[in-house]
Amino acid sequence: MKMEPIIEVKGLTVRRGSTEAITKADFSIEKGDYVGIVGPNGGGKTTLVLALLGLLPKAEGSIRIMGQEIESFDQWEKVGYVSQFAINFDSQFPLTVKELVGLGRVNKRNMGRFRNKEDWKAVNEALHLMGISDLADKRIGMLSGGQRQRAFVAKSLVSHPELLVLDEPVTGFDPVTQEKFFMQLANLNQKNGLTILIISHDLNRGLLPHVTGALRQPAGAQQHHRRGHGPRRRAQARVWRTFPLRLSQASMQGGVHR
Repeated sequence: MKMEPIIEVKGLTVRRGSTEAITKADFSIEKGDYVGIVGPNGGGKTTLVLALLGLLPKAEGSIRIMGQEIESFDQWEKVGYVSQFAINFDSQFPLTVKELVGLGRVNKRNMGRFRNKEDWKAVNEALHLMGISDLADKRIGMLSGGQRQRAFVAKSLVSHPELLVLDEPVTGFDPVTQEKFFMQLANLNQKNGLTILIISHDLNRGLLPHVTGALRQPAGAQQHHRRGHGPRRRAQARVWRTFPLRLSQASMQGGVHR
């Protein structure tokens, strides 16, 4: 018996104001996939993910998460999400890494109760998975960008999600830090069976060897742009398509698989 896709999208259209950011998208993501959403800045990647998380309304079509229509889906603790803006906060905020990760155990079913032994065990496991156990008692503001990002991923992992969604997680990272980060994600995918959906404007050398599939803009789709000093033009409607990754780095052009 075939398993239900972890995400299934049919005829999805999403509007931002008067612009169609996503038009009649159809794709599915299977359990255990490691999928990249690839495209230029302004190309609708974040819009697509926000719609998949129920944070933006859809104009048309359907979204099913783990076999349920998104309107009735109520198991959001099974979905970990790290925003592209997660690490941008007041560096003086008095929160340790361990405390931050512990916040990931809070959900509507246990709101208001103190963390228990099981919670702290899950926190320690998440810290270990991301290789930051030694940073547990450090203030989050004292960490480097790469360390902060791993701390926020650990926070999203502490509830043992089945799906992890990351929005541009390595922006500003040096190549070595990027490679280490993507290797840790690959280990989570391969050893733990975690389904990963990652947004990137470029399938770089660190990410490319690990992903099993991608969603990308079709040829001809345009992003917001300026010509000279003229007014900003509206983007054309964008359709996202899914396909397996089978080719090498040499076949990549401009961050879009041809």
